[in-house]
Amino acid sequence: MNENLKLNKRYVHYLAISQWIAAPIALIFLTGFALTAINTPDAAVAVGIIVGLAVAFLVVALAAAYGVAYLSYRAYSYSINAQGFHKKFGVLNRKSTTIPFDRIQNIDINEPLIMRVFGLCELHVQTAGGSSFGAGTEGKLPGITHQEAVRLKDELLAKAKSHRGL
Repeated sequence: MNENLKLNKRYVHYLAISQWIAAPIALIFLTGFALTAINTPDAAVAVGIIVGLAVAFLVVALAAAYGVAYLSYRAYSYSINAQGFHKKFGVLNRKSTTIPFDRIQNIDINEPLIMRVFGLCELHVQTAGGSSFGAGTEGKLPGITHQEAVRLKDELLAKAKSHRGL
């Protein structure tokens, strides 16, 4: 396999929703402060304005979250080539990294709750000299289906074994 593969398209929804979750929480606090600051005889008009601004804020926040998520999805690709596991990612700060087969120690498949809702998981490639549990970005591949994760895990471990002569 030498082609550049993409993450699953559902990753855009997962990423946007996980980024957007903070917006309503921030909005609740801002609305609370705004409501305590209302000092007008026509409080109903003030509340209407606050609700309108809150809805506009949430719509803009959701649109921005989807925009960032889509750009992140488009910028992420991965492949298995002769040198090892290769991935490219990053919107503003592009990064390209290759993990040689002889550095691969183990591979974990993690399925966080929110990812499971979208039918996704993440692959963590643990490397020799790397951080524990693949916590760093070097060996993490988010937003793939469980089936794709199992396929990649089997292929990478087989290639790692053959490169070590086992």
